This record gives sequence, structure tokens and C-alpha cells, in this order.
Amino acid sequence: YGRVRGSVIAKRTSLVDRRLRCCAISVSVVLVLGAGVASGDEPADIIAGLIPRLADSNAEVVRTAADELEKLCIEASRPGAEKERRAVAMALIGRLGSDVVASVRVLVIEQLGLIGKYETAGPLGKVLAEDSDPRVREAARRALERLPVVTAKAKLRAGLATAEGELKMGLLHSLGLRRDALAVQQLLEACLLYTSPSPRDR
Repeated sequence: YGRVRGSVIAKRTSLVDRRLRCCAISVSVVLVLGAGVASGDEPADIIAGLIPRLADSNAEVVRTAADELEKLCIEASRPGAEKERRAVAMALIGRLGSDVVASVRVLVIEQLGLIGKYETAGPLGKVLAEDSDPRVREAARRALERLPVVTAKAKLRAGLATAEGELKMGLLHSLGLRRDALAVQQLLEACLLYTSPSPRDR
């Protein structure tokens, strides 16, 4: 009986801890967004203030700024806040250029993969095809894989035309996960290419 009672108490304590953590996150989000609303800042202004901190040489400054960006995106993606979500997404899209350092572009793309919709597929497809940094292109692939819109599949397929090596394998994996019927031929060709025995094995 003692062991069973102890297990029940432990489970209740764990549940309380989880609820407290959720409350703490919610309060943090309200404080971050509330500060922006109180000062009249638009999402673009808030994000513009975060960009230099995300590129800071101090890891702690970067971590704090990344947390604030994540909280901003979580709040903007809540149900019934489509206008706010789109405003945040468009502000993030505006930070995908080469004038923003690669490490920050990766962080921005990760958030776009979580809150983006139709407005995001085109810009991410452009990054996938044209960005000079392989880390950024890989981040774009993962983000497109997550986007809940049909146009993301088209951008993934288009990326296969120029992709090589690990990125191409990643794109094939993404298209398989998305169950893209229009990519079946490309997937079959890739399977044949990577499974065909070499002349030495024949």
C-alpha cells in the first residue's frame, strides 16, 4: 500500500510541476507581447530589435533573444489570431536576406516552419534554391517539410533540380514524408540510383 500511495503522490507532484511550467511559459509570453503592445511596437519592430541580439557574440544574449522570438511566435500562432500570425510571419520573411548572418537566418527559418502558411512557401523555396549557406538551405528544407500547405510540396520538388549530396537526400526524405504523389517518379528514380549495385558488386 505504501508503495502504491507513494507512486500516486509522485504522479500528482509531476502533474503539478508540469502545470506550473506551462503557467510560467504563458506568463512569459504575455509579458513579452504585452511589452510590445504597451509601447505600440509592431511585430516587425519587435523582431528588428531581436535581430542584433540573435547575432551577438555572447551565447547567453543569443539564447535569451531566441527565447523571446519563440514566445512571440507561439503567441502569434494562437487560435483566432490569424492577422497577428501573418504579421509576424511577414516580418520574419523580411529577415531572410544575405544582410542577416547565416546563424540568425537559421533561427528565423525555424520559426517560419512553425507559424508559416501559404505566404511562407515561396520565400522558403527561394532560400532553398539560392542561399549560399548549406546550413540555411537545410533549415529551409526542414521548414518546408513542416508547412501545412500544398505549395510547400512544389517548392521541395523544385529544390531537387539543383540539390546535391545530403540536401538532395533530405529533400527526397521530405517528399516521402509529405506523401507527395507528384514526386513518385523522382522518388523511384532515386531509389534505383542509390540501390543499383556498382560494377564491382555485379
